[in-house]
Amino acid sequence: MGRREVSLDKGQLLSWDRGRVFLDIARRGCGSACRYCYISAPEAPQEPATPDDVLDAAERLTKDDRYQAGARGTVISLSPNSEPFRSAASTLLVMTALSRLLVNGNPIQIPTKESVPAELLRLVDAEAKSDDQVVFFISLATMNRAESLEPGAAAIEDRLANAARLRRHRCRSCAYIKPFLKAAIHELGDFAARLRAARFDCVCVGMRYRARLRTTADVVVPVAHVADRGGTSPAYETYSRPHPVHSGYVAERIGPDLRDFYETLRTACAPTPVFLTSTCVSSFLLDREPPLPVWRELPQLCVNCRSCGQGVGHR
Repeated sequence: MGRREVSLDKGQLLSWDRGRVFLDIARRGCGSACRYCYISAPEAPQEPATPDDVLDAAERLTKDDRYQAGARGTVISLSPNSEPFRSAASTLLVMTALSRLLVNGNPIQIPTKESVPAELLRLVDAEAKSDDQVVFFISLATMNRAESLEPGAAAIEDRLANAARLRRHRCRSCAYIKPFLKAAIHELGDFAARLRAARFDCVCVGMRYRARLRTTADVVVPVAHVADRGGTSPAYETYSRPHPVHSGYVAERIGPDLRDFYETLRTACAPTPVFLTSTCVSSFLLDREPPLPVWRELPQLCVNCRSCGQGVGHR
């Protein structure tokens, strides 16, 4: 798959989506070298932005007309294009952003393939407005092939260990199986057993994105929602939606493989909730409606965690 080059200058550390904003801490590179990644040069050394640039981006974020403060406001995702804890320098940049953004109470999501640093957790413990404000999404696209598919990332055992560590702090954890790889189908037993043992607060199975074809229409195919909202299985259909940061990519179809994987994992991990979109994770934990009304606009991603469209607070 060809990769669209993404190089961020000072004015491009922010990317906005509907009810959500992404704040980068690096201009290029990551270091995890994930074979399935669509950013430019995922194997290249990380080129962090400066602390001043990150702080400037955080300030511009809070002053943007699209921004809404508070737990029911804009969802903030930190470092979507590069490993946030690749080095002491990158960790400092994440802490710089957090020191400015935690005070407003917005939901904050941080994806990582590393162990969450202790100094950052101390900051979250001291400044988070609630135990549910910050969610660490621990990336686990594979259980048995990480050395070949993610050669620059931490070992799977170290990532799984985050679940127990984070329970001692004022934050939440989510096992993030994204992108959903075909290889994961053959690892379903390992996923179920190891996630059940790790006891993350939530699990999220995310779709895979592919390069946009010129003939691809960015439309959502409407599907009839399941009638029973009391916790039954979601409806699954195909749809094409652009990636919120990389517009050159669209979501792959939600087919029977992902459906069966999700259903089996949901049963195996119960009562831990399992989701199909990351915005629903923070929304569920904060007892709020997601920024995108998934139950209405993307019902194929709705897992019926509660009757969102009928009022929050009645799960």
